[in-house]
Amino acid sequence: MATPTTATSLGESLETQAIKDYRISCATALEPGEEIDPAHWDLTPTAEALALGLIHDADATYPDPTLNTEGYAVDFWLRIDQAFAGNAAFTGAGTPLPLVLTFQTTSTPPRKDQATFYVTVVEK
Repeated sequence: MATPTTATSLGESLETQAIKDYRISCATALEPGEEIDPAHWDLTPTAEALALGLIHDADATYPDPTLNTEGYAVDFWLRIDQAFAGNAAFTGAGTPLPLVLTFQTTSTPPRKDQATFYVTVVEK
């Protein structure tokens, strides 16, 4: 599966040896006073991204993806499984690897949304 043309870049690229933090803001998708429902959201790398070793890191040092305290953004850490470092897909301009954010809002009735984002992974 290719990265959809409607996907939004996370901005800064990810080098194969790096572990970096990112934030996805949903502020423009939310109505005034509305937040992402803490019990109803998910951030998932696509099968393509997983097949090239993308991991949203979660361990004692790097926490699970979390909502920010204001309820409008998701904070998370990304890295590449080192078994995939040196992969030809990451040479040159690199390869965009998509993640899908699915969420429900706190409004009544709740609104549901889904958006695809990507990080470009490069070998330096």
